[in-house]
Amino acid sequence: MSEHITHIAVFEDAARLALLLPAVHQNIKQALRKHWSVGMLGSVTRMGDQHTIKVLSPLRESFAKQAPDPRAERLLAFTMGWRCHNAADRQWKPMYRYLQPEHYRPKQPGVSAVTIYHDVAVFKEVYDHGRRAPLTPTTLQFGPNLPATDAVLPAVALQGLVGLTWQRTLLMLQSFVAKGLPVPARFDKADNRFEPLVVDEAPFAEAYHRPDPDRIRKYIVAANFYDREEAMLVLLEKLRKGGSASASEVNRVRREPKCQYAQAVNRGLGYMEACSEYLVGRIDEATLTERCDLKRPHKPPEVEAFLDKYEKTNTSRAGGHE
Repeated sequence: MSEHITHIAVFEDAARLALLLPAVHQNIKQALRKHWSVGMLGSVTRMGDQHTIKVLSPLRESFAKQAPDPRAERLLAFTMGWRCHNAADRQWKPMYRYLQPEHYRPKQPGVSAVTIYHDVAVFKEVYDHGRRAPLTPTTLQFGPNLPATDAVLPAVALQGLVGLTWQRTLLMLQSFVAKGLPVPARFDKADNRFEPLVVDEAPFAEAYHRPDPDRIRKYIVAANFYDREEAMLVLLEKLRKGGSASASEVNRVRREPKCQYAQAVNRGLGYMEACSEYLVGRIDEATLTERCDLKRPHKPPEVEAFLDKYEKTNTSRAGGHE
């Protein structure tokens, strides 16, 4: 799944709602306000399921007694972003496999078309075609799209050097390094463990500027991905424009989210509420694990069964062995 626009948007919208709810502790709200960008970083970071409790547990004892120190605030903001990353994964990883099984069986390289079309839809709807930070109207532009720092820093030239240093550092943390493999073999073995350093922007730009009508119908409309008329998304659009809302309004619009995007935002908001209750001692670790779906697989058994059936059927049609 692409850890790109959609993940960030789910965090930002869930956080906008969290700031309005008394169920979310003031210390978390303060952390979000002061370290919003750290939360965004968490929203595009993997492995949150494995580390959420490890991060929150040490903060629990003194959480309600005193304001967190700056480091703890950053950890809180990052963890809220992490939880929203998982909310997006829980919402869409199964759906992506139902909508585009041919990308996953057999697994194809690159980003699936359905994730690209979802990112493009969010770019249009949530970020107003890039007119809202942190995106810009040139985010999905064809051709080189370099940040302003490239005017003073040779970013393209440095990218290879920094990337190589980063990869070598991570390789030293891998258990197979100790087996004495030469560096090229280490890279080969580690290839599937690392996210790519560079994302090919061309498919995203193509989907934005020259969208395929069939994919729009299948991935966006039929899947009910984003409905701008839905009450929660109407309220969120108001907040994105700098408007205000009450806690009662938020609770009213979140009761029965219908479209996929609203469901993901509501899930992320629920995860934040659970983290808040855990930190103040209202729920224990087991309850937090359950409410944050920490042991729920991204790809439930029924999804794997669907992909197995799809692969078997298509192999048979192609004349292969079942």
